[in-house]
Amino acid sequence: MAGSFVGVAVLVAGALALSAGGPAPVTFHVRYQSEGGSHQTYLDALQSGGVAGEAWLDSSEHDERRARTLTVCDRRADGVGVAARILVPDGRRIVYSASVGKRCFERVLGYPIVRWQLWFGGAFSGEVPAPPLV
Repeated sequence: MAGSFVGVAVLVAGALALSAGGPAPVTFHVRYQSEGGSHQTYLDALQSGGVAGEAWLDSSEHDERRARTLTVCDRRADGVGVAARILVPDGRRIVYSASVGKRCFERVLGYPIVRWQLWFGGAFSGEVPAPPLV
């Protein structure tokens, strides 16, 4: 995707390497992108030199629903789970999981989001804010 990145490969909450239940450590990265009225926040789980799982929230000024779209993807068929955990204003945490085995899950979220984070194989990234509704 073309565009200007506000922060590229910024480590979330100082999580340099965490055990994700497998032999290799996992590193979480966050990226922000804004282009042409769209805003995205990406969270990546990197393991063994590649993206093992990822999720992103997208908001667009062209979407009349005033909602965000969440996508959660398992990028490897290694049996390790990938999910996004959404924190809402009343304190609840809602979890959306990708099916294991190189699959993605997408959902339109029409409710307020305080923060969110990526879960990969038992380890959580730090919590980050959702992209703004424009």
